This record gives sequence, structure tokens and C-alpha cells, in this order.
Amino acid sequence: MLLLAAGLWLSEALPPPVTALIVPLLSVALGVFSVKEAFAPFAHPLIFLFLGSFALAAALSARGLDAAVARLLTALSGGRFLRAAFLLMLSAFLLSMWMSNTSTTAVLVPLALGLTAGLNDRRAETFLLLGVAYGASVGGTATLVGSPPNGIAAELLGLSFTDWLVRVFPLSAVLFALLFLVLYALFRPPKDACVAFPEEEGFTWTRERLGVLLVFVLTASAWMAGKPLSRLLGIDKGFDAWVAVLALVALFSLRLLSWEEFKEGVSWGTLLLFGGGLALSEVMKKTGAGELVASLLSKAVNELGLLFALPAVVLTVVFLTETMSNTAATALLAPILLVTAQKMGLEPEKLVLPAAVAASCAFMLPVATPPNAVVYATGKVKQSSMVKAGLVLNLLFALVISFYFLLRG
Repeated sequence: MLLLAAGLWLSEALPPPVTALIVPLLSVALGVFSVKEAFAPFAHPLIFLFLGSFALAAALSARGLDAAVARLLTALSGGRFLRAAFLLMLSAFLLSMWMSNTSTTAVLVPLALGLTAGLNDRRAETFLLLGVAYGASVGGTATLVGSPPNGIAAELLGLSFTDWLVRVFPLSAVLFALLFLVLYALFRPPKDACVAFPEEEGFTWTRERLGVLLVFVLTASAWMAGKPLSRLLGIDKGFDAWVAVLALVALFSLRLLSWEEFKEGVSWGTLLLFGGGLALSEVMKKTGAGELVASLLSKAVNELGLLFALPAVVLTVVFLTETMSNTAATALLAPILLVTAQKMGLEPEKLVLPAAVAASCAFMLPVATPPNAVVYATGKVKQSSMVKAGLVLNLLFALVISFYFLLRG
């Protein structure tokens, strides 16, 4: 079953979400689980955590608050291209902590094209467009709801929203800074060029916009204060998911989000991938398949030593996700890495967290991530430029991620 899922996810012979549904079907057919047990992971609190976060992202986008944040930040640039570019990339990083990387990139690409329109400089276009796409991918690593691989890893490790933020946000900030510096060094955009960034006409703080902003702030605050709040309310597990669903209900109850907007903003395929990944993890636990693979992997890690094995694992994940869904890759590898760490007497975070972060760091190919595809589709970025920048970043980020978690203790 593991090999079949891996083969289908890697080859994409079937859409990845459909492959995810094969896992519970086979687990029932092979007598591993009952039908109820096999499909239970598709109603896991993690699914509802991301369902609520998709609703928040849809509301922010529908009310234009995402673009407003980007315009506000770029307005602080003083008309200088390099400063405006940094602030737009920072917008991508910050927004994708809460919204899908794809939506963030789609919102910001028109703004990036507007910034470079008067420059007539291919280097500036490539620098900024790649910066927006890559900034969105890196920002997605910073919070539990930022990217699907985070949720899978957090569930396996039992991490809350705050736990993830404390462990990974510092690394994400370092990766973002390195991203900007590497792209600048590779493409050398004109740093003193002047740009004009027109303000959007007619933006006003309506009841809907203020309401969405209030729900977002309260939700983010509740996630960050999860442990004391959950104790106060007597909610033992799944507090983050409970808050997410509460936010979803609030958005509809206050007429801040329509059902059509919600349907368009939800990545239903991602939710199915989550369910399939969690189901596969349960199958591997019950059948002992995870133990078998982990035994082989732990021998290899012991022979290499963690200092060399961890970068090897991270590099494998980075380059695997150039051609494979990062959610599918994490769903496949994270349970194996968890058991491997346990067999070696290591903290599971030492292997699982680096792999989850690395899954969002595929920068070489247009097909690697939706943000890459969005900027490539503009026709302003050559594939050779993406491969050049992506290869440098893949290798550099793999080393930084590895040594961050090695040194973190």
C-alpha cells in the first residue's frame, strides 16, 4: 500500500487527492481497518483546522484586505524600487503565514508587475516575481496553518499553533532574509530606480472589512494564546481546530463571507490529501510497515551519523517535492521519520520538523509549487532563471534547515 501510494503520488497517474482516497479503500479491503476506522482520519480535527483557516483566507481576499496590506507596505518604500521590492516580498511572506501560498501569489503578482512596468528591466522583473513566489512559499512554513505539510507534521508531533510558531518562525525569518539576499546577488536589479505605485481608488473601511479584520485578529490571538485559553475553557485536545471552526461560523453568522466565496477559497483536494496522509500513518502503525521501513532507515542514519544524515534527508525532501506534491511527500515520509527517530532514541522533532519545512522549499521548476507556476505563467520569468535561482536556494536552504535543527537542541 505504501509503495502504491508513493508511486501514484510521484507519477500523478491519478490526481493526488484521489490517490489519498485509495488508502482507506485498500485498508478496508485488506482487513486492516473497518470502514468506520478507515475513514475516521478524514474527520480529524486537523481537517477542520485547515477548513477554518481557508475560510479566514477567503474572507480576507474577498474583502480586499490582502491587497490593502501589500499596498500599505509598498507605499512605505518612498518610491525606491529595491525598498518597494523588499516590502512586497515581505507582504508575500506575512500573508502566506495565514493564507494559501497560491492565493497570496495570485494577489501580489499584479502588484509586482505594476511596480516593474515602467522600468523595462528584465532583471528587476525576474528578481521581484521570483521573490514574491518564493517569499510566499517560505512564509507558509512559519505557522501551523501556513502550509499543509505543517499540519501533518504538527499532528504527528502533537504540536499546537504556538508550539509550531516558537520552533519554526525564527528559521522562516532567516530563510526569508537569505532569499532576498540570494536573489539580489543573482539578478542585480537596479537598486536606485524610482517607481510609482498607484493607490487603489475607493478603498474604505466598510463594516464587512472591519468585521473580517476583527475575526482574523481574534482568531490569531486565540491560536497564539492556545494553552492558557484551552485550559480555561476545559478543552483538552484540538483547541486550534475548535477556534478555526468558531471563526468560520462567526464569518457566516456576521454575513462577512458568502457560501460562494467560501467554496472558491477552500482547497478541497488538500483536505482529502490530509485525510489520506493521516489514514496512511494509521495503517503503517497498525501493520508495522512503518517500523520495518524505519529500521532500515535508522541503520543508514546511524552509519552516516545525524550530522550527515539530516542534510541528506532534507535534500531528498527538497528535490522530491520538485516533482511531487509537498503534502503527499510529507504524508508519506513524516510517519517513517517519526518512527526512525524513536528507534534511534532521538526527539522526533529532529527529523520530522526539518522534513516538513523542506517540503515547502522547492524552487527550481514551475511545476514544483503553485506560486512558481503563477509567476512563470506571466511570461516574464525564464525557466532557466528559475532553475538557476532555485538550485542555489534549494542547496542553501537544505543546509540552513539542517543545521538550524541540529543546533536547536
